[in-house]
Amino acid sequence: MSIDKTALLNDEGKPISASQNSFIKKFNESGRIMIAAPDVYEAGKSGDKDLIKSLQEDFNSWLCVSTRISYKKDRLEGAIAHYFGSNAIEPNEIKVIIPVYTGATLDAVLKEEQGLIYMQALFNTNDDSNEIKDTLQKLSDVSSSKTKIWVPDKDSRKNLLERAVFFYFNDGDFHFNGNDLVDNNNVRSRGVCENPAGVALKNYNAKAKDDNIPYDLNPIIDKNLGCVYFSDIKNIGSLNRYNGLFCFHNKRYIVSLTAAKSNNNYDKIIGNILADNSEPKEILGKIDKEFSPLYAHLLKYEKENDVFISTGGALGIGEPRIKIK
Repeated sequence: MSIDKTALLNDEGKPISASQNSFIKKFNESGRIMIAAPDVYEAGKSGDKDLIKSLQEDFNSWLCVSTRISYKKDRLEGAIAHYFGSNAIEPNEIKVIIPVYTGATLDAVLKEEQGLIYMQALFNTNDDSNEIKDTLQKLSDVSSSKTKIWVPDKDSRKNLLERAVFFYFNDGDFHFNGNDLVDNNNVRSRGVCENPAGVALKNYNAKAKDDNIPYDLNPIIDKNLGCVYFSDIKNIGSLNRYNGLFCFHNKRYIVSLTAAKSNNNYDKIIGNILADNSEPKEILGKIDKEFSPLYAHLLKYEKENDVFISTGGALGIGEPRIKIK
C-alpha cells in the first residue's frame, strides 16, 4: 500500500476541495486510484509517522474517500463499495448489516457483533476489536472513547440511499461518517500509488456482488490467510450450530459443527486450521481438539480445469462417527 504524501493539489499547489462524485471523476480522468477507507486504516497500521501526520492535516479539513455505502429503504442491510466508480481498479463491494449509529463511540460499536462486522467491512479487515481500536488510535491520536461513528437512521435512509464516507476531526473527537452526501460537502482527498488495501481477493468480487447470497452469511476477507469465507452461527438452546464456506485459491472447504456455546472465534480458528493444508482427518482432529463438538463435518473441494471437485468424500465426527464415500 502506498498513499500519496499530500492531498490532491491544483495548479497553484493548494489542496483541491471537491465532492466525492467530483473526486471520482478527477481520478478517473487521470487513470489513478482514489483513496478508500481501508487505505486510511492501513496507514494507521503502517507506523509511517509522516504519512499519519499528513492525513491528520486532511482530517482537520475533512478527508473524502472513494468508499460509498448503499442503504436499503426498508431494512438495515446495505453494501459498502471501496473504489466506487473507479475505472482504474475493480471496485470491491461487501454486503453487510449496517446498524444505526448517531455519534456512537467506537467502544460502544465494537461491543456489538454487528458493529464489529460493520467495522471490518468498512476497513476491509479481519482485525478484532482491540486491533481496530489500536490501529485507529495510532491513525488519529484520539482514544476509542472519543472516536465517533455516524450512520443514518432508517427514516433518513429512505430519502437518500447513496452516501459518501468522510473522516474528520471536530472538537477533539475523531469521526468517520457514512452519512454524507456524494455531491456536496467540498473537502480533500488523495490517491493511492500501488497495492491498495481495499481490494477483494481473487474470486471474491463475483460472490460479493451476487444478490443471491443471504445476509445472514457474513462474507469476510482474511488477507493474511489468503482466504475469503462465508459463515453463519445459529443458537440452539445451550448449543451453537456453525456453518462455514472457506475459499482459498485452489481449494474450498465446507465446515459444519454443533458445540457448546463459547466465546470462540470460529472463523479465525478454523481458517488457521485449514490454511495449514493438512489432510481432512487431521483437520477434523484439530477441530475436535479446539471445540469438542458434539458433531462436526468436513467437505473438501480442489480445483481441476476451472471446476472444484469434491475430494475424499465427507468426513464427520460425533455419535456415530461416519465416513461417507
